[in-house]
Amino acid sequence: MRYLLISGIRDIAAAGSFLATQIPGVESVAGGPGENIGMSIAITYPGLIKFFGDEAPIRFDLAFREGMSNARRARILGDEGNNHKSGWDWGGDNEIDLMLILFSKQDVDQRLAQLTPAIEAFATLTVLTGELPDDRKEPFGFRDGISQPVIEGTWVTRRALRSEAR
Repeated sequence: MRYLLISGIRDIAAAGSFLATQIPGVESVAGGPGENIGMSIAITYPGLIKFFGDEAPIRFDLAFREGMSNARRARILGDEGNNHKSGWDWGGDNEIDLMLILFSKQDVDQRLAQLTPAIEAFATLTVLTGELPDDRKEPFGFRDGISQPVIEGTWVTRRALRSEAR
């Protein structure tokens, strides 16, 4: 898995065009697990403001608008002392606008090599590698697959219902 952190967007039009070309590769919760490389796109509140300015079409919760590095949120989350944002590898004062997550059972480096020049043409790119640890727990301590809710109407629910019917 690769996390592509996009910050410092210099050209909003180029960023928008890039995102439009990526939409067909985004995984749908209804489509089931892809056999090829899947992609998810996340946009932060600062990213929305860059794209829409004061015309941002949706009102968001205060926690989303403040972000993780806001002083008040840091106190709430315990991000002080050894956990202060000054010690973070990414985020903190280095505001992230977008994040693309590439995931696959196969190697994602070829897709990453295709995306990198396009992204670097309009923004700063930081790439992180994600691996499931040997204990198979994700960063918040949950075992993969246990912490995710099952949402009615998705392929996971349909598969579970078919299994129960047998």
